[in-house]
Amino acid sequence: MSWKRPGYRAGSHLVKDDRTGFTIWSHDAVKEWNGAIVHRKHFEARHPQDTIRVRREDLRVPDARPQPIDQFIGPLMTTTVAAASAGSTALEVEHTERMQGGDHIGIFLADGDLHRNIIQTVVDLANLVLINPLPGSVASGATLVNYSAVATE
Repeated sequence: MSWKRPGYRAGSHLVKDDRTGFTIWSHDAVKEWNGAIVHRKHFEARHPQDTIRVRREDLRVPDARPQPIDQFIGPLMTTTVAAASAGSTALEVEHTERMQGGDHIGIFLADGDLHRNIIQTVVDLANLVLINPLPGSVASGATLVNYSAVATE
């Protein structure tokens, strides 16, 4: 079958369909909302969601206040009241306030080394028991640092 050139139609002319690329008569063509000229069989109306106007939301916080600055002093510290010998697990300190079993501590030995240990139990307000024995002696007045209980104002 060979292609025939279309004949004459009074009041109409040939146009190119923007969607299919075919040549169509102008009386069969319609213009879409986006300006494309297409055959009326291929016409697509604008989607209703394109024309919805949304109301702006008020995203302001009614009673906005800046976040307060954290008052951080550092790890909870105390000192020993009595000396302890190497291999000992019991320590007598000034206070055990806010200390509990499982807290990670560091204690300065008599030779100046920092020994890390874990509190097994807090016996009373001035005595605590460590999980691991001390590798060296601890002098009276040695600093004990509790890294788990952090002091704040």
